[in-house]
Amino acid sequence: MSEYSIGIDLGGTKILTAIVDVTTGSVICSVKKKTKSEKGPDKIIKKIIKSVHQVINDVSIDTSLKITDGELSYGLFSSVNLVCIHDTGNASSSSTAYANSNYMLSQDSASWHYTVGEDVIYQNMSESYTAWHAGSGARVFSLEDTLINASKYGNSIPIITINASGYYCINGEATTLRPYSDLAGTVKDSTVYLTSQITSSGIYYTIGANGNYYLNKTYYNDTFGYICNFGGNKNAIGIETTVNDGSDIFATFHNCAKLVSDILVRKSLTPHEVLLHNSFSGKDCPHAMINGDLVDEFMNMVEIEYMIRKYYSDYTITFESLSPDIINNNGYIIGSVDSDTTVYYKVTITKDDVSNYIILSSTVLS
Repeated sequence: MSEYSIGIDLGGTKILTAIVDVTTGSVICSVKKKTKSEKGPDKIIKKIIKSVHQVINDVSIDTSLKITDGELSYGLFSSVNLVCIHDTGNASSSSTAYANSNYMLSQDSASWHYTVGEDVIYQNMSESYTAWHAGSGARVFSLEDTLINASKYGNSIPIITINASGYYCINGEATTLRPYSDLAGTVKDSTVYLTSQITSSGIYYTIGANGNYYLNKTYYNDTFGYICNFGGNKNAIGIETTVNDGSDIFATFHNCAKLVSDILVRKSLTPHEVLLHNSFSGKDCPHAMINGDLVDEFMNMVEIEYMIRKYYSDYTITFESLSPDIINNNGYIIGSVDSDTTVYYKVTITKDDVSNYIILSSTVLS
């Protein structure tokens, strides 16, 4: 089992508090607050204490089931551009985060960076190394200019289709882009595919500095029969979520969202860069999330955790149920109702000993 220490860097402008793996020197998680030395030493001490509590209660990561650097990998990342979400696909009650982490250590054909359960997160390999998890081979994430300006469409999410000549279209407007037939992404695939053959999670896009839509390079995955994104193995941090019977899947999703938000902030990424395994291979994964129609739910969790971590790390946010017979302080419905019932909860935000709260309500259906 790894040993951890809490480190505090008190500077003139910021207080940086972190949990560090003593063996490897890796920073497990960190919290940054402004010093505001003009408010005096008492306020600074309170901030330090609060940041220690916050970092302890933040993402807790166990590194005891971690492979040696360089194993089960294509080598060091050239760049981390994406985060890839999986689930283990095993609903057996014994298929815990611990069991799946041990499984990774026992075989030589697959690897991923983290395994997330309802009450624990295991880091299975260094974030410095690529992994074998996405089914996209050694294809490298690479953006191509569609030459179509996004402002024409209000910078909206593009509708990506394939025309009768096999080229991608943005909102019906043809591009010069199409899938590739080789690993390097240099030979365009001459096959004319159908829009319906694009993987259900879609093709990654972004809007470039020139205002144009850009698409990630794509290929046709023969195993699952879909057009998919480059870069799953070579440019994405891979995260497995457990779906074992008897576990709290929403607690697992919440832990995963916290981990993902931490990775996004550290890697200067955004929630837009969080993709599913399905995006890279066409596989029905994460199965429970996709088939339970919970993808949007999870992505909303990621958005919220990201916003808090990036912009409100100086704040303490608490949730209190004002209808404790029906919902608890985690927002879970714990009581039944005979008719549609309004429940109330209080959200309190605190910074520098100043608190504000709002009382909100929801309807629990009978």
